[in-house]
Amino acid sequence: MKGIHRAAISGVLILGVCAACNSSGSDPTGATNITALDSGRQLSSLSDTEATGYCHDLQNYFTSSLSPGEMKEVGCVIVASFAQLAPDLQTARSECVQIYDACVASDAGSTLDAGSSSDTCATAKSSFANCPATVGEVNACEIDEVAYEKNFLGKGSFFCQELVATDAGIAYEQTDLPASCVSLQAKCPNAMKPANGK
Repeated sequence: MKGIHRAAISGVLILGVCAACNSSGSDPTGATNITALDSGRQLSSLSDTEATGYCHDLQNYFTSSLSPGEMKEVGCVIVASFAQLAPDLQTARSECVQIYDACVASDAGSTLDAGSSSDTCATAKSSFANCPATVGEVNACEIDEVAYEKNFLGKGSFFCQELVATDAGIAYEQTDLPASCVSLQAKCPNAMKPANGK
């Protein structure tokens, strides 16, 4: 889906959507540091503690980059994305718009992780297993993704029209990820799966 598709990398993007980021500055790729971890470390080399901490760092970067209103909108996009479970494309698109509009008009969806008491980072180590991408590559994707998503906020339920019918059912067409995220997804498809499985 164009714009907000992840729900791709951080809390909504890499392992599902915390504390302050560990550091700031630039890594060798020119991206702002999101974590104190060395940018050259491969995700597969991270210990359980490091993987969980890094997942939280990604979440913190994402949530600190958006205003409360933007967080609500992202939450409503994620809630509306469940319309892809509808039996046909027309119904899915219609339900997506209805769910999104109702969410935005209500107090629901005011935070991305509203109603969730589980730590979505608890399985970070297994999600990073066999992933040769580096922390620096993930940071670059996260930064690009947040900037990209912000361009689409405030435009309503436009994303509902990006639902398409595939052999596997109704899905969002994800054709315009930032280049840094496209290469990351190719290297580590399992790490790019959001918490809700889309």
